[in-house]
Amino acid sequence: MAAGTPAVECKWKSQNIQNYEYKYQKFGPNPQNIVYPWTVIVRGVNANANDGNNNPIYWASPPTMDTFFGIIQDAIINNAQRITVSYSQQGYPTNIYIQKSNGEVE
Repeated sequence: MAAGTPAVECKWKSQNIQNYEYKYQKFGPNPQNIVYPWTVIVRGVNANANDGNNNPIYWASPPTMDTFFGIIQDAIINNAQRITVSYSQQGYPTNIYIQKSNGEVE
């Protein structure tokens, strides 16, 4: 749930993890907007993404955990119709579902 997001974000930030990687996949009602699993590699302030075949994806700014916390916070501030977030024990979001008040899914 989105409730408690600031506490979970503090837990993540308190660990000062600068180097990590994760799998990114995005779904939505429009099949053209589906993103197949990509690996995002974050090293300090630099983030890069690779496709399923480990080929670089030229993405100006792949999302970092800070990006995801910002998306969740924006959804809360903008009174999204539905926000469901699962978190790891380390405090980072593992699954995010946001349905905006206009019905759009993010």
